[in-house]
Amino acid sequence: MPRKNEQLEEIISLDYFLPREEMPTWKEENDIISNLQFFRLFPDEAASVKFYEDYRWRNGLFCPRCGGDNAYRPTGRPSMSHRCRDCNRYFSVRIATPVENSNLGIQAWLYSIHLLLTDRKGESALKMMKSIGVSYDTAWFLFQRIRRMMKLKAIPMLEGIIQVDISFLGGKFKNIHTKRKEQYADWTGNKIPVGGLRDQDGKVILKQLPDTRPETILSFVLEHVRPGSEVWSDGEEALKALPDYGIRHRSVSHRAKQYVADDGTTTNAIEGVWSILKRTYMGTHHYISAKHAQAYLDELAFRHNGGYGNGPRSIGAVLDMAEGEAFPWEELTGKKRHS
Repeated sequence: MPRKNEQLEEIISLDYFLPREEMPTWKEENDIISNLQFFRLFPDEAASVKFYEDYRWRNGLFCPRCGGDNAYRPTGRPSMSHRCRDCNRYFSVRIATPVENSNLGIQAWLYSIHLLLTDRKGESALKMMKSIGVSYDTAWFLFQRIRRMMKLKAIPMLEGIIQVDISFLGGKFKNIHTKRKEQYADWTGNKIPVGGLRDQDGKVILKQLPDTRPETILSFVLEHVRPGSEVWSDGEEALKALPDYGIRHRSVSHRAKQYVADDGTTTNAIEGVWSILKRTYMGTHHYISAKHAQAYLDELAFRHNGGYGNGPRSIGAVLDMAEGEAFPWEELTGKKRHS
């Protein structure tokens, strides 16, 4: 236990005597704002556009069409706010981003990103439809484009001590109609298998798996874990081959009601991620199709890895990842855009 003098030195080193108004709060440090604060920062479309312009061109104005930096803001062109002298073309902050062909305003985009970053269990398109007054298709398409931005920030590899587990996304098998139960061999037939990895720093990788065969699970771990790491699992037989690939393996037996082994091995952390995923499924979306499940997994992983931020810095970081991207309807859905 530190002595009194040592405690006094620690207090002084932590700027204990600084005026309170000069010290940032925990929310300010982590870029956390409320809905009320959001609309104070972005009260209208003009303020939202100015924020996007200031953030996107914070290192200097450039033309998104040709990349030149010889651009200026002419007068009398509200739709195309800038002109490039190099390519002699007009442009706005929307050009070469997913916002380019969107009929929604910049404020609606910023608010949607803010909402997706706010709730740990996600946000439904139905609620967003009511919040900004658009159709369900528009709200769903908007969220899918934002989720695709988040996918671009996915962590490719983990190292150190990593917990791995397999879970299933879907409704309870006992609730399926008797005629539909006959289509499936067992209780996993109607579910989406999901593989999860979590390291000591809390970073996660979530991936939809085609099946739960041993070779599939082993390939998933080898694809995302660096050699020299140590993997903890719940008695997965497929992972016993990991030492052959330079990865140490330890396990805990949940079947034997063992949740923390004598040597400290556990999978409780990755199972905590599953609890959020299940509540996202049951409490927010109620149903997620296999076709789009990976997009929702990418959203959860991004929010989990990025911390609690939902303010201007966090919103700007999502917009940064959209530079040069479009994400058209046909690419996200595999269907032609209806008129």
